[in-house]
Amino acid sequence: HTVEFNPIAVAKYAHAGSEKKRVLNRLLKDNVAQIAIFALNGVPGPHGGPSHVCVANTHINANTEFADVKLWQTQYLLLEVERILSEWQNSGHPAVPVVIAGDFNSTPGSSPYTLLSCGYLERDAVSEDDPVGIIASLPLEHRLMLRSAHTTLGAHANALASKLDAHMQPTPAMELPYTNFTGHFVGTLDYVWFTSDQAEVVSLLELADEADVTRSTALPSPQFPSDHLPLGVELRLRPRQ
Repeated sequence: HTVEFNPIAVAKYAHAGSEKKRVLNRLLKDNVAQIAIFALNGVPGPHGGPSHVCVANTHINANTEFADVKLWQTQYLLLEVERILSEWQNSGHPAVPVVIAGDFNSTPGSSPYTLLSCGYLERDAVSEDDPVGIIASLPLEHRLMLRSAHTTLGAHANALASKLDAHMQPTPAMELPYTNFTGHFVGTLDYVWFTSDQAEVVSLLELADEADVTRSTALPSPQFPSDHLPLGVELRLRPRQ
């Protein structure tokens, strides 16, 4: 299933009257996502582990002047994932684990990050400007128990027990130090989210060393053809409860 944010925006604001042009001029950015449900080979029977997994990937808008659009796109990606899962279960299939990965162009602790990791976002905690009212129309919640794979305790130098919150849950400070390394920005923008009630992290691809990354000053470089570093996660699916 292809998630095209532009048609979603057009359909939602088709009857927005005089505000339609302003809203659509802000939302139409040509970003997309994909959602697929894959059958797994060599899995246990119907009473063992899951036989399918839902995987989504995306590239959220990069422009820092459109932080409201980043949040809007993230919310609608989550809504589309939930819609696909609902259709799947309504057709008689059991619940499936979910993996959502991609370039979210949002740093740890930002509003899109908080929405993904916490399952909700308090409206008074939204720091983004909302010049055309698109954030005000969002539910700012979802029902998926998502966790960022790279906040797994002990996964890398930042993933320390001292950075867990008071409830012993991961925090944004436990994310990788960077996934994007350019001449004007160094930080984390890419994530692999998974439903922590249905899967657990087994191993992670080791992040490229900063000395290697900066050998040609920044990315992209002859060694790293993208300005984003690859992320790899091995997950173990939990037995069905």
